[in-house]
Amino acid sequence: MKKSISLTSGLLLLTLLVGTLPAHAAVGAGGESGQLSVVSEKATALGVDLVRAKNRRTVYVVEKGRRVAISSKTLRELGLSYRDARQVSFRELLRLRRTTFVRSAETEQLYLIQSAQKVAIDQGYLEADQRHSEKDVVTLPEVQLKTYKEEAYTIQQSRKLPKLYLPEGGVLELELGTDHLSNGDLHLNSEGALAFEGHLWSNGSSRAYSTDSNYYYVPFDVNSKGQVVGVVGGREGDTPNRPFLWDDGKITLIGGRGFEGTATSINDLGQVVGDQVLRGGAESASFLWYDGAFHNDELPNKGKNISVFRINNKGQMIGTMPSKPDSAYDIGFLFDHGTLTVLPTFGGARNTPLEINEQGQVVGFAEEPAEPDNAFPSATYLWQDGVMKKLWEGAENLSLNNKGQVVGSGLVEDKAFYPRMRPLLWDGEKVVQIEKLLPENLDWQTYEWGPFSYTVQSINDEGYIMGVANKKDYTPLPFLFKLPATISQQQLDQWIAPWEREQEDIDLQQ
Repeated sequence: MKKSISLTSGLLLLTLLVGTLPAHAAVGAGGESGQLSVVSEKATALGVDLVRAKNRRTVYVVEKGRRVAISSKTLRELGLSYRDARQVSFRELLRLRRTTFVRSAETEQLYLIQSAQKVAIDQGYLEADQRHSEKDVVTLPEVQLKTYKEEAYTIQQSRKLPKLYLPEGGVLELELGTDHLSNGDLHLNSEGALAFEGHLWSNGSSRAYSTDSNYYYVPFDVNSKGQVVGVVGGREGDTPNRPFLWDDGKITLIGGRGFEGTATSINDLGQVVGDQVLRGGAESASFLWYDGAFHNDELPNKGKNISVFRINNKGQMIGTMPSKPDSAYDIGFLFDHGTLTVLPTFGGARNTPLEINEQGQVVGFAEEPAEPDNAFPSATYLWQDGVMKKLWEGAENLSLNNKGQVVGSGLVEDKAFYPRMRPLLWDGEKVVQIEKLLPENLDWQTYEWGPFSYTVQSINDEGYIMGVANKKDYTPLPFLFKLPATISQQQLDQWIAPWEREQEDIDLQQ
C-alpha cells in the first residue's frame, strides 16, 4: 500500500511504496543468525525498512525481499544515520537479493542503477531482459534517487541482453579494443550486432573471426543471422585479397586457389555478391555465390563489366555499370530477376546506388549539373518504383533500413560558416540534423566551431544508428544511438545549439 509521509525536517513530501513491515524480535546487535534487531522509531515513522549487516555501516532499503544501497547523504537528509537501520546477520543480508532496478515513487520513472549512477529506462528494457521482471523493481523516493549521478544517455556495454535494447534517445559507447575503426569498416545488422575489422560485437562481447594474426579481416556486410562477409588479406602484403564468409566461428574462402576479390553483401538466405579482380587488377567482374558454388549466370551480363554492391532477401541487386560502351562514367542499376532498371541522375553523368531494403527502395548519390559555385555536385536520393526523391546535397556514409529511414552526411547551412557536411536523418517525412537528437552532455570531442565531431554509418530496423565519435584525445569511439519514436517539427524548431546558447549567455552577461 502507499503511505504519504510528511517530513518535518523541511524535505519534500515523499510518497513511498512499501509493504507491511515485519515484526522483528527485540534482540541486540549480537543476535544469532536469522534474528533481527529492532527497527528504529525514526525509520518506522518514515515507513522505511532499513537494514545493515552486523558491524557494518552500509545501509540498504528493503522492499519485496530486495535491497538497494542508500547513501549516507540520503540518510542525513532523512534525519537518520546507520544506527537507525536494523542489524541482520551477514547470511540474512545475502538472502535479500540485491537489485539494480528502481522506480521513482513520485514520477514512476524506471531506472537502472549501476556504479552509483542511474540510467533512465522504460518498460521495454525490463521486458527485453528475460532474467528480470517487475518483481525485481524496488520503489524509492526522489530524495534517494537524486543521490545517484544522472547518466540518462549511456548503458554499460557489459550488460548482456537477449537482444540489444536501449531507451529512446539513449547512447551506448563501445570500447571495441581495436585501432581499425575507419569509416566504412563498421556494419550493423537488424539484431544490433556490429561487424568490424577482425571481430563481431554482440550484446557486450565480441568474437574474433580468426586467431591467426598474420591476416586481417575487413567486413563489408553482416546479415540478421550474424553471418559476415568481406575481404581477408595478409598483413605483409604477400597474399592476394580473398573474399570470405564467417559463420559462427567458421571461415569459408570464396573461390578457388588464386581467386582474388571482395565479398560486398550477404542476405539472410546466405546469397553472397561481390567483385572479382581479373588480370592483376586490369579488369573486374561481379559474382553471385551460394550453396558453395558460383551462380554468375543469374547476374546481368553474367557479371562481366559490372559491379554489384548489395543483394536483399528477395534477390534484388543494385550496382553500377558503364553508361555507354567504353564510357568512363558509371550509371546505377537495379536488377530484379532478369529485369534491369537503369537509375536516373539529377542531370549529371553518374549515379551510384549504395543500399537496397526489402521494399525495393534504393538509396545512393547522383550527380547534378556541374556549376562553378557548386563544390558538391552530388546529392543523396531515395528511389522507389521509378520515383527518385532528392533528400539533401552531398553524400557520405549512406544507410537505409526497411522502414525507409536514411542516415548519412550531407551539407548543412551554418550561420557563421560556409555549408558543412553533418550527420543527417531522413525519417520518412523530413530531414533532421542528428545533432538535435543527441544528449548534450556527451563527453566527445567537438569542432572549434561548436558541434560534436562524429559520423553516422548505418541504421537498422529497430531505429539504432551506428556511428563513430572522437574522444577528447581524438581516438575513435564507436557508439549506438536509439532514435526517439517520434520527432516533432516543433521540437526541432525550438532547438538551440549548445555552443550558440553559451554565446548568448556571454552576450547577456556583457
